[in-house]
Amino acid sequence: MLSSLPSLPDALLSLLYIIAAPFLLRKLPFFKKSGLSALQIHLLYALVCLAALGNFYIYNALYGYGDCIMYMDRAKHIWELRSGGLPVMVHDFFNFTEDGSYARIFDFMNPKAWETYGLVLLARIIFLCYLLAFTQTYATITLFSILTFSGLVALRRTLVHYFPNKQLTATILCFGIPSTLFWCSGLYKDSITLIFSSWLVFFTCRWLAGTRRIPNLIGAVIMLLLINFTRSYVFLGIFPAWGLWILSAQRPQHSGFVFLGTYTAFIILAFSLPMVSSINFPQLIVNRQHEFLTLQGHSFMPLNPLYPNFRSFLNNAPQAINHALLRPYPGEAYHILMLLSGIESLCITILIITCLFYIQKDRLNNPFLLFCLFYAGALLILLGYTVPFSGAFVRYRSAYLPFLLAPVLLTIDHITIPVIRKRIYFR
Repeated sequence: MLSSLPSLPDALLSLLYIIAAPFLLRKLPFFKKSGLSALQIHLLYALVCLAALGNFYIYNALYGYGDCIMYMDRAKHIWELRSGGLPVMVHDFFNFTEDGSYARIFDFMNPKAWETYGLVLLARIIFLCYLLAFTQTYATITLFSILTFSGLVALRRTLVHYFPNKQLTATILCFGIPSTLFWCSGLYKDSITLIFSSWLVFFTCRWLAGTRRIPNLIGAVIMLLLINFTRSYVFLGIFPAWGLWILSAQRPQHSGFVFLGTYTAFIILAFSLPMVSSINFPQLIVNRQHEFLTLQGHSFMPLNPLYPNFRSFLNNAPQAINHALLRPYPGEAYHILMLLSGIESLCITILIITCLFYIQKDRLNNPFLLFCLFYAGALLILLGYTVPFSGAFVRYRSAYLPFLLAPVLLTIDHITIPVIRKRIYFR
């Protein structure tokens, strides 16, 4: 059991990193070109750090367990092996499975090894932060927050590139969604999912803009591979949308038809392949749902059983969309975090419905926004089909909310909203 409160050296070192890190980050060209002022960089980095520290403290002090604690324990486990010599510690760094046995993480031919790649990657990143933090727990979290902060800045730069007049909206999308800030700043696989996805869109945006095309293309490919290592189903969700974004960039006026037509073809193909081959994508989703239903948790949501046919998926689509956007309901809360998540879900749904009336139609064919919509939408519906626990769903969903809300908030005409128009008029 980790100590709930940081020791005095840990607290002082954490505070030092929170204050000093932005000074160093501002020296880097990436942050110099971010469009953020020095004060904004300091405040936003402090916000990310406080969210990450708060997340870890809550799960450590109140519950005594959680994925963030598990990953920290794994990083400490590697460090404790130093007593056996450097070779032993290095061996464990490149070999790890959940049952404590050893398996080469580069054993690509072993299907079981793929299940551990995300765990291995995150645990090793945290271990490196643990070394740089002089083996102090909370200082480790502040260093890990640099990765989260850089990913969010990369996403913000991409949003501002396409919509230079909406810098405040872009900042809110990246740093102002409560569940995204709370979960994706902490020591979770969702954090690195968001980090890699954000860097992917940043590299792709620069590549399409003709800026250092080869390095940015290589960077985008590396991010895709890291996403696959982290969560293979996210790769299956993001890769088609990414490819269509690139194809549509040449003729953006037809991008809406390209996305809709291609995804319709994907759906038809997915349900047709089992008739002529052994490839059965619907069955994989059904199996995933069954795996989740065998688990136990406090926030169970009833799920209608899925069957590997189109009719079953169509009948369950309203429930999946309901889970993706509305759950948990505020009335289902059994603790304060669940209540806040329910309020956030309700606010997001109201925001989406309201903004639909003020969308500028000429922006709907933006290939980047369509990428965001189809990437986030597909994965949220997939989670709605398979995840029966609202607590887990809130965390999984948090990595996709900035991409889901970007097409909503960046395509509306703020001046046409009555409250904003009235405020501008009286000004």
